Amino acid sequence: MVELNTGALAVVYATHPDQRLNPKVKLLTSKDLEPLAKQEEIDLAITKDMNIIKALDPKEPRFEKLLKEILNETEA
Repeated sequence: MVELNTGALAVVYATHPDQRLNPKVKLLTSKDLEPLAKQEEIDLAITKDMNIIKALDPKEPRFEKLLKEILNETEA
């Protein structure tokens, strides 16, 4: 899980061998950390106004509730 410069949280699902710092990600939340109903796929190698600012540990307690909400919404 990563934090983007927009404040949104995303998960990396694919990488570019020649651009490892610009992977493909799926947005999990809005910039306000509200879970998204549909996870938008974004290629950071193409979308130049978005980038990763921090890698996050999804096991961190502050993310547990948020991730459960996201997983419940995608299963529904």
